[in-house]
Amino acid sequence: MIAEHSAIVARGMGVRRGGRWLLRPVAFGIAEGVIGLAGPPGVGKSTLLATFATLRRPHAGTLRILGHDIGKGTDLRAVRARIGFLPGRLRWAKHMTAEELVAYAAYYRRVRSPAVRNVMKRLDIADARHTELALLPADVRVRAGLAAACVHEPELVLLDEPLDVLHSGRDTVDQGAIDELVPLIRALAPTVVVSAARPDHLTPWCRDVFVLGRGRLAGHPPATAAPAASAPMLPAPVTPASVTPASVTPAPVTPAPARPVPVAPVPANPAPMVPAPAAVPAASAPAHTLPSDTLPASPFGSGSRTTWAGWLGWVDTASQVVPAKPAADTVPAVETAPAAGAVRPVEAVRPAGAEAGGERPGTVQAPVPSRRSRIRAGRQPAGSGAGV
Repeated sequence: MIAEHSAIVARGMGVRRGGRWLLRPVAFGIAEGVIGLAGPPGVGKSTLLATFATLRRPHAGTLRILGHDIGKGTDLRAVRARIGFLPGRLRWAKHMTAEELVAYAAYYRRVRSPAVRNVMKRLDIADARHTELALLPADVRVRAGLAAACVHEPELVLLDEPLDVLHSGRDTVDQGAIDELVPLIRALAPTVVVSAARPDHLTPWCRDVFVLGRGRLAGHPPATAAPAASAPMLPAPVTPASVTPASVTPAPVTPAPARPVPVAPVPANPAPMVPAPAAVPAASAPAHTLPSDTLPASPFGSGSRTTWAGWLGWVDTASQVVPAKPAADTVPAVETAPAAGAVRPVEAVRPAGAEAGGERPGTVQAPVPSRRSRIRAGRQPAGSGAGV
């Protein structure tokens, strides 16, 4: 039910901007007290407050402010003299002093100079009247704006996000500054409509809060006081006399029988420890010396260091020493019984696979050297044509 004596009465009022509905046609009424209007940025809060201030006309329905229909041009002058409006942005006044801002508003309200001094004293900004607004703290700038909006003592005050600068964190202001501004806002006029971006900024100190969103105006539940914390219930103390401890009979413990550990008997006369025999180094096999008279004369001359055995790669020509172990592809040499004190000669050295017979024992079957071999030995010049 809408009371006809309410400060704002809307019947089927709708507001459009840019071809879309900011507020679809709705009927509501705002009575005396502090009323909050919340909504995210760009939802249309400033446009709706400007409509309440008669700066815009609704696109649908009727709107009555303080008993006057703003649709009639004859009532606008009378209703505007009873409305105070503080826009959300005062950047155009940042180079003005606090006293100049209040005096500018008083001039257009046709209010004399004593009213300027009185309102500045009431809002406690008389000491900052000669300071520019850009140099003042955030809470003092808010006080100067409130003084300019209420210099003519209106009946309806419209404030567009006055405390958001304190909640946004752009200035360092403690919660105490907000707590000091709330009583001043309540005492500005019988009916105050204040907007904010979040409902929780308004619910603690506003009588009613409306939320504007998607073209609809809905009421927000008021803040409820938190229930007082009750003392925790502690269990009743138990008297020791009333508690009878149960008798506990210890169970008998039977020790486990010890198991004997077998011990090896120690002989009466132990055998003496015999040291291990030392390792005897293996004797190197003696080298067999090949006497020079057992091989035929070298075809390359008597002064040559190259012998048949050396030329075949079996005997070292310098020392004429035969290795103790023959090569894998040779047949072990046949030894004869040497005379006393004489060196054992090698009877025959024959390549593996040679047939038995056809070779005279005690001699070496020497191959005929080729011409290329003689040239390599350097004993016959190339092209001589001599044979063996």
